[in-house]
Amino acid sequence: MSACTRRDDRDAEFLLSFRRDGFSPVRPPAGDLPGVVDDAGELHFPLRCPALGKDATARPRRMLVVATPGKDTGSALPDSAHPPRGIPVSGAVGTGCGWAARARLPLSGNWQVQPLLNDASPGGRCDLTLRNGPARQAELSLGAWYGDWSDRLVTDSRVRMPLTATARCDGEAANFAIRASKSIGDARRRVLPRSFTEDQVERHGCSGLRLTG
Repeated sequence: MSACTRRDDRDAEFLLSFRRDGFSPVRPPAGDLPGVVDDAGELHFPLRCPALGKDATARPRRMLVVATPGKDTGSALPDSAHPPRGIPVSGAVGTGCGWAARARLPLSGNWQVQPLLNDASPGGRCDLTLRNGPARQAELSLGAWYGDWSDRLVTDSRVRMPLTATARCDGEAANFAIRASKSIGDARRRVLPRSFTEDQVERHGCSGLRLTG
């Protein structure tokens, strides 16, 4: 186990875990613990440290604990080689992707969702897959990342990418984005991020939600 309190060190750890523009195969640890498990099997637990005050940029100081489990840790950890199976969107209520049960999803068929985040995760995704629908399988992935470090996931040369959103959560930035199959029309690509981000903002007590394009 290791721990770091310097902003740059914490940000570097998160950016290593959330590769592929943030859409890397991460998931929350068992029991809705406040953290994330990356595709290397490392557990990252961000913790508040009120006694440390704020840094020079007025960001609340935090500590990030990183745990690297051994091979005999047991079955409590997620297996990155075998991601959790999807569940019907109607069964998503009570998960970090509960919004999917209320969303007006495009195309008809059996949509399933993989809830890959919880309300205490520093980031994660809701992955949706359409089965028993059109011949070409449709997929949606909506990501959320919490902390100023996540600005780098949704900008190019400091210009915000389209179909992204941002808000302020607990004194830092939060960022959101969508990836979708071509079979998902442009109109729905714009509507679904709003449903997802509004739900996340409410869950986390954020403010100042702004969507791009």
